Amino acid sequence: MLDGADSVGLARGKRAKNIRLSILTSIFSKVFGVGIQFLALPFAERTLGGGFQVFAVLAVLGSVLGLANLGHGPGITMKLTKYASHPDEQEESTWFASALFVSLVSTTIIISIAAVVGLIYPMQALFGETIAPYSAQMRFGYYMFIVLVAFQNFLSTFTFAYEGYLEAYKPRLVAMIAYGLSIPVSLAICYWNPNAIGVIFALHGIPILMQSVNMYRLLKKDRTYLKPSFSIVDKQKAKNLFSSNLLFTLTSSGNILTRQGVVLIVAKFGPVGSPATGAMMLTWFLLTETLYAMLAGSTWPSFSNAVKTNDWPWIKHGIIKLGSALLFIATCAGLTVAFAGVPVAEFLYTGKQVVITQPLAAYLGFVIFLGAFEVGISQLLYAYDQLKTSATLGVLQAIIVISVGIPLIKANGLVGMLQAMTASLGAMILMGGFVLGKAILAGRAEFKSELLVSKI
Repeated sequence: MLDGADSVGLARGKRAKNIRLSILTSIFSKVFGVGIQFLALPFAERTLGGGFQVFAVLAVLGSVLGLANLGHGPGITMKLTKYASHPDEQEESTWFASALFVSLVSTTIIISIAAVVGLIYPMQALFGETIAPYSAQMRFGYYMFIVLVAFQNFLSTFTFAYEGYLEAYKPRLVAMIAYGLSIPVSLAICYWNPNAIGVIFALHGIPILMQSVNMYRLLKKDRTYLKPSFSIVDKQKAKNLFSSNLLFTLTSSGNILTRQGVVLIVAKFGPVGSPATGAMMLTWFLLTETLYAMLAGSTWPSFSNAVKTNDWPWIKHGIIKLGSALLFIATCAGLTVAFAGVPVAEFLYTGKQVVITQPLAAYLGFVIFLGAFEVGISQLLYAYDQLKTSATLGVLQAIIVISVGIPLIKANGLVGMLQAMTASLGAMILMGGFVLGKAILAGRAEFKSELLVSKI
C-alpha cells in the first residue's frame, strides 16, 4: 500500500505523462487534421461542383448526429479518473460495463428517431432548397451517417475509457493514423470518381471504423480484466451515468448549435449559395478549436484527478500554464484569420462557391479568439464536476442560437451567423467563468484547511 506522499507522487506522474504524450500525439493528429482541411476540402470544392453543397451539409450533420451518445463518453471518463492512480478492478469493470449498456440504449433511441425523421420528411425540408437537386444523394448520405454514428458511439466508449485512465495518447495515435489514411483516399476519390458520398466516407468513415483498434487494445492488452458483459451491469451506476449523460448532452447541444448547427440554419434561412461559405468559416473556427482542445481536452482528465485528490498546488500551476497557452494560441489564430483570411480563402477555394470578404474575415478572427475562453472554461467545469452548470449553459447557448440566429441570419446573412455565435459564446464565457472561479476558490480554501489540520 502506498503512503500519502507516494500516492501523490504517483498521481502527479500519471498526470504529467498523460498531458505530455496526449499533447504530443494531438499535435501530429492535428497536422493530419489540418491536411484534411487545407488539401482534401479545397480539392473537393473544385471537383464536386454543386455537390459540394451536399458535402458541406453532410459534414455538419455528422457532428449533430454525434449527440446520439448522450454524453456517455465524458461520464465514464470522469468516473475512471480516480482509478488511474488508485486501481480497483471490480469497480472499474462494473463502471465500464454500465457505460457500454447506457451507450447502446441511448444510441439506439436517438438513431431510431433520426431514421424515422429521414423517412417522413424530404431532404430539402430538413436542409433547405439549396440541396433540392441532390436530394437522392443527400438521403443516401443521411442514412450512411446514421450507421456510422452508431459505430462511433459504441466504439467511443473505449476511447473515453482510455481518457479516464489518463492514457488519451493511445487512441489519439490511432486517430492520427486514421487521418493519414483519410487524406489520400479522399483525394483519390475526388480525382477518379468525384462524389460527395465517397469523400464524406473517406473523411469520416475511416476514422470512425479505425476506433475498433482501441477496443481490441483496451480489452486484450491494457485492461484485460474489463468485461464488456451486461451480466455485471450495476443498475445504480447505469442510472448515475445516464443522469450525467443527460447533463452532458444539454452541454453538447449548446456547443453543437453554436458551431455546426448554425450552418444548418444558414442552409435553411440564409442566401442562396451561403452554406458553402458558412461551412468554410465554421471549418476554420473548428480548426482553431481543435488546437484549443489539444490543450484543454488533453488536460481536463488530469485536472479531474487532481481535484478528486485535492492537489491544489498542481491545480494552480496547471491553470496558469493552460490559460497562458490558450491565450497565446487564440491571439495568433485570431489575428491570422482577421488579416490573412481573404487571400488564403481565395487561394484555396478557386471554385467560386466560397466567397469571404474582409469584414467577414475580421469578425471571424474575433469569434475564433473568443472560442479559446469557451473551450478552456467548459473543460475545467468538467474537471470540477460542475455538470449542472454546464447543462444550464448548454441550454442557454441553444436558446440564444435559435432565438437570435434565425432572425439575424435572415437579416444579415453570414454576418448574422457570426453574431449568433458571438452571443452564445459570450454567455458561456461570462456565466461559466463566474461559477468556475467560485469552485476554484472553494478548492483552494479546502486545501488550506486540510494543510492547517495536518500541521496541528
